[in-house]
Parts: sequence; structure tokens; C-alpha cells
Amino acid sequence: MTNTQNSIITSLNHPTIQRALVLLFVICTTILFLFLNKIQPNYYIDEAFHIPQTQRFCNGTFFEWDNKITTLPGLYLITASVLAPFKLCTTLFLRGVNLIGTFFNLYLIYEIMCTTTWAQKLNKSKNETWLPLAVTFSITLFPPLFFWHFLFYTDVISVNLVLLMFLLHQKQYYKNCAAAGALAVLVRQTNIIWVVLLIGERVITIIEDQTPQSISALVSRGMYGSPIHAKNKKCSPSGP
Repeated sequence: MTNTQNSIITSLNHPTIQRALVLLFVICTTILFLFLNKIQPNYYIDEAFHIPQTQRFCNGTFFEWDNKITTLPGLYLITASVLAPFKLCTTLFLRGVNLIGTFFNLYLIYEIMCTTTWAQKLNKSKNETWLPLAVTFSITLFPPLFFWHFLFYTDVISVNLVLLMFLLHQKQYYKNCAAAGALAVLVRQTNIIWVVLLIGERVITIIEDQTPQSISALVSRGMYGSPIHAKNKKCSPSGP
């Protein structure tokens, strides 16, 4: 590795540089959001269904439903609860919810990265602390996710809630994780797959925690009934 590369890596490891990169991302993404909304101020494809439905919720009309909508009303309920009190349910502000959601994705992904064993090992190395942030930017800027930030679709908020659920699961806040999972399904019903995945992982963890790892553990619990345990007892060397 050259001296120039070492110098760049050393700079990237500095917290001030990392904060500056995050701030640059926020500024550039906001500018892009405003630019794209100037080009496309009207509904774009499925926004023709999502935006009017949310505006109905903002107006308190909760029982008027567009039958062409196939998703659950989580996005509309969340957005209306945030924007309706301020009377800001315009196209620009509705899309702005996904802009904020994109920044929240950046934060959640970074927090998840920092809770992994891989990232914790990197933090002990002075030359690699920049990697979790680099991976975070790489995931956040993934085109199928990032380029929904200027439209009012379910994608960004759905990913927000799935990431939040996963982070809470990693930190073992299981009740809060369940609440985030319920909201994730309410925003997009296919998120039930992620909920089931984490439930399965939790069930396996509980089983592993409660399953004795050796015969001695079984014996200490008073479990002598099975033939295997009896056989092992017989094979034990007897005293003089």
C-alpha cells in the first residue's frame, strides 16, 4: 500500500471526516430530491393511487378506499399522522417522508453494522474503522432502494421498519422488535417473510439456550430416564 493510500485511509478513519461525508450525503440527496421534484411535480405511476389515498386519510376520510391499491394502509396511516396536524399533505411533503426515510436508512444500516462482530473487530484496528461507514453508504446508495427517495412509494418506509426490527432483534429488545415487525407488515404485507425469519431465529436461540449440551448437564437436571443415559451410567468406571 502506497503512502498516498495510507494517508487517505488515515483521513477516512478520522471522526470529523466521517461526519463530513454523512453531511455531504444529506446535502447532495436533498438537492437531488428538490431537483427531481421540480422536473416531476405531478404523480408518477403508482403515486396516482398512493398520494390521493393518503390525502383522504389526512382529511379524516378513513373508510374511502381505492380498490386498485393492493398494499395495507400502514404508509398512509404513518404519513397522515405526521403531516395532517400541520396541514402539509401536499405531494412535495408526502415525498419528503421518503427523503427522511432515506436518511433514517443510513443511520439504521450503520447501527446494524456496528453491532456485528465483524465491525466490532474492525473498530479495534486503527486502519479499518472506516469500513462500516463505507459498507453503509454502499447499501444505502443501492439503486433499487436509493432512487425511491424522491417518490411517495412504500419501499423506503418498508425498509426502514424492517431494518429497525432487525436492529432491535440484534439488541434483544424483543417487544419493540415485535411492534416494528407489525408496522412493517402493515406497510407492506410481504414483510411477513422477514418477521417469520426473525421469529424462527429467536425460537432456535431459545431451544439452544434450553437444550443441555452434555450428558453431565442432563444428569445434573435429574434426567435419568432414557436408555442412552442409563447406558452411559453403566459404562462409567466403577470404584474399587
